[in-house]
Amino acid sequence: MALMLGAIGAGTSVLLVFLVIAILLRRLSLQGEMQRSLQKDEFEINYQPVIELATGRCAGVEAFISWVQPGGKRVRPDLFIPLAEDTGLIEPMTEWLMKQIRNELEDVLGNDRSFHVAINLSPCHFESEKILSTSSRAFGSSAIMPEQIIYEITERGLIREDNGIARNVMKKLRERNSAIALDDFGTGYSSLSYISSFPLDYLKIDKQFVDAIGTDSLMAGLVDSIIDMAKRLKLRTIAEGVEKAEQAEYLRARGVDYAQGWYYSRALTAAELEEFMQVDS
Repeated sequence: MALMLGAIGAGTSVLLVFLVIAILLRRLSLQGEMQRSLQKDEFEINYQPVIELATGRCAGVEAFISWVQPGGKRVRPDLFIPLAEDTGLIEPMTEWLMKQIRNELEDVLGNDRSFHVAINLSPCHFESEKILSTSSRAFGSSAIMPEQIIYEITERGLIREDNGIARNVMKKLRERNSAIALDDFGTGYSSLSYISSFPLDYLKIDKQFVDAIGTDSLMAGLVDSIIDMAKRLKLRTIAEGVEKAEQAEYLRARGVDYAQGWYYSRALTAAELEEFMQVDS
């Protein structure tokens, strides 16, 4: 019996070792593919329109990076973004994204100074001041003004990178007149006093709270609490994941500034965005 249990234990150990090796090899393979794809411009940007609720106009976009491999196969962001963060590839990837935004949206942003573009930053972007020079290289000589750029960080990222460097990076971005948005608010464990200690301009209401509007869910009441808190902190608000007219009306009636989601539009290519804005105008 002991010999049998020992054999089973040894077999399980060997299996686990092979499993770990397989996972590591897959990560290395995906990392290599990602590096090659970045060099070959096999990524693309999609832009989700952000609607000003008071007027119904398209006031800006949020930029999302997509990985499209040869043959049209798409790699899910939840697979490649964490790997890019772990391996440091997130920094050249972010610079590529910024330069692509400049190439695709410079005319749009140059012709309408009230229009903005939101860019998601990783927690590791706040571990050093590299993002400051990266954004300067990408946008410095373009028609895109710093005040037209909103940099987004998640609540979990804010908690993770609560240090002097992170706060200094945020401060310097805002000194350029760029804005900082707190994304996925309510999904972490931040207190009102903690959030108020950061140099923020926008608070984004997470989709899970928007989904609860008009339901009996316990989270339904949290939407009003989040909106009230944002007003107390003098932060503008953006609701994510709006999919129904009643959600949009509820948010508008309660003074939420902006909304985005499939009710208005899916994420669009630059060409599709141009068509969308022509219809919107």
